[in-house]
Amino acid sequence: MDDSEFLKPNFDGMREAILSAEIEEANALKEQLDVLADDFQGFDDSYDKEPWIALLGAMKKFEDRVANFSILIFFYGYMARTALNATEIVDACVYAAAGLELCKKHDDLEGVRSHIQILCDIATTMDAYRQAVKFYQLAWPEATAENDDTLKMLTDLAETNEDPGLNFLTDKRPSSFKYFDPELGGEEYTIRVVMRAMGIGRQAALKYKRTADHLREEGALDK
Repeated sequence: MDDSEFLKPNFDGMREAILSAEIEEANALKEQLDVLADDFQGFDDSYDKEPWIALLGAMKKFEDRVANFSILIFFYGYMARTALNATEIVDACVYAAAGLELCKKHDDLEGVRSHIQILCDIATTMDAYRQAVKFYQLAWPEATAENDDTLKMLTDLAETNEDPGLNFLTDKRPSSFKYFDPELGGEEYTIRVVMRAMGIGRQAALKYKRTADHLREEGALDK
């Protein structure tokens, strides 16, 4: 039995409403990212990273409370891009690697390409042009230096710049990544749905769940 099944039947509509609200919030954050990206002119001396830092903070707050973890499959990419432009390189690598792993697992080829492109951009930002070339060729296997200006530029830079030897494909994952484990994710989903549906804190939701689990074990609730 799925952990979420202990919820009363009137919670079914609430679960759907929460999913809809979370998708809407994720899209709103993506729209903020798009607005900032449209104004992005590069990391010059006048570059202001503060709006990107603020957006990354809002995205992390969303990550911490989202109940429908499948949203994070694409949202990690948004967070990686935002972290890059906030010059939070470690975060950018962590979220890009997490999104890439999940997209591979779900055979999302476009998602895989998108996350590899983010890794390419991270490497380029860090002047790691040899790795940027490798990522770009993975993202765009049909590209050559003869038919793709970006690949030609990266190849030329790789030949004239010393590679810093950085590792961008980190094994580190966001704390939320563990909830893609079905058991952990199912339990956490239940807790977060109860928190939002009842307007209570985490400890109260845990108490509610323990009570329901106990009643189910005693036969007072359907198993």
